[in-house]
Amino acid sequence: MKDALDWAEDAKSSAIAQATDIAARRVAEAKAEAEAQAKSIREEGESELKAFEVSISRHEAEAAEFAASSLLGESK
Repeated sequence: MKDALDWAEDAKSSAIAQATDIAARRVAEAKAEAEAQAKSIREEGESELKAFEVSISRHEAEAAEFAASSLLGESK
């Protein structure tokens, strides 16, 4: 009877260790995937921000030229 109890306890410990290992791997994989997605989203956002800043700069220059030509009485 004691051997059966020891075997059952060993099996239980082994099953818990395996389940813990599987869970840890799955969590690590999910974390890595989430970090990759976050990096992709961040890079896309940075790219869009840069394009937006370039557009603003271009429009500022055009507005400045328009204001200057209007003040000088020039027409385009």
